[in-house]
Amino acid sequence: SDPDKRADQLFLPYSGQDKPGGVVGVIRDGKVLFSKAYGMADLTHGIPYQVNTPSNIGSVSKQFTAMAILLLEQDGKLSLDDDVREYIPELPDLGQVVTLRNMLNHTNGFREVYNLLPMTGWKGEDVLLREEVLEILKRQEELQAAPGEEYNYNNSAFIMLAGIVEHISGKTFPEFMEERVFGPLDMGSTLVRNDPSTVVPGASQGYSADSTGFHIAGDLYASYGAGGIYTTVEDFSKWMGNFADPMVGDRELIARMVHRDTLNNGDTIDYGLGIGVDEIRGLVAYTHGGADIAHRAYLMYFPELNAGAVAMSNNAVFDPAHVAYEMAAVFFGDEMKKAEAAEEGEEEVVAE
Repeated sequence: SDPDKRADQLFLPYSGQDKPGGVVGVIRDGKVLFSKAYGMADLTHGIPYQVNTPSNIGSVSKQFTAMAILLLEQDGKLSLDDDVREYIPELPDLGQVVTLRNMLNHTNGFREVYNLLPMTGWKGEDVLLREEVLEILKRQEELQAAPGEEYNYNNSAFIMLAGIVEHISGKTFPEFMEERVFGPLDMGSTLVRNDPSTVVPGASQGYSADSTGFHIAGDLYASYGAGGIYTTVEDFSKWMGNFADPMVGDRELIARMVHRDTLNNGDTIDYGLGIGVDEIRGLVAYTHGGADIAHRAYLMYFPELNAGAVAMSNNAVFDPAHVAYEMAAVFFGDEMKKAEAAEEGEEEVVAE
């Protein structure tokens, strides 16, 4: 029940001057209630992980890409019901319309590039230009499934969505995100990494390990839109605060973003637009995990509490979801129990 001691337990395998580490933060009402860092951000130069160390959040970035698309829709520049080929005409006509909504909720039917390329011998740190991703998708002869037919997690779509943001706005994706999202929210330690050669001041270096010890691991090329964002616990608190009291977008936009979508057969999926929407211990939860080559991250936000937790690491074996959940339970366990009890009471009434 003691936050410091519980965090110490959870991070014991990632602590000390000889291990890649991480950071955890608990947030409420847009403010950091608790944060603590462990281990090393850079083993080569002996730099400890700190609470303000920027870290690669992998696919947690997708909700930011969704925000960019929704802002452009709010500007009247596009509609989620538009055919993606209106903006990327190079894509082949496969006989069915894939909408931007299908792209955002993973029901589009495009090939997943990070599943496909390893079959060719490609490795995560090999150069993969965004133009090459599009060339691959241009050669797809048929969709894997009809749009809206099934949920199939898809990085390819989000890489293309970042390109659409650039096409419509006339700015690079990193520039657009800074101007329309990070800047207005005062997320001063957050940026989109253009490629693994872009310097991120003070950032953590990723590491994987084998029987010989730790090895430096770079970032995925061409991933921005699907990933590629570096941020901190403090900046995450500002992003979480925007769910309850929007400074970027408005309440209607946020509601659309976190609305659970449905498949063609009417089944509801546990995903909105770029973010998971589920239930944890009786509470609605917006969640997303992220994994680049070695960095790991997880965001968990409870709208009914206007609170949540984040965990980030530069250690490939780190389990950020477990850490975020356990720390959320320390701070919000009583409210979770009340929500569970209320839910069980409702089920009993229904059963009668």
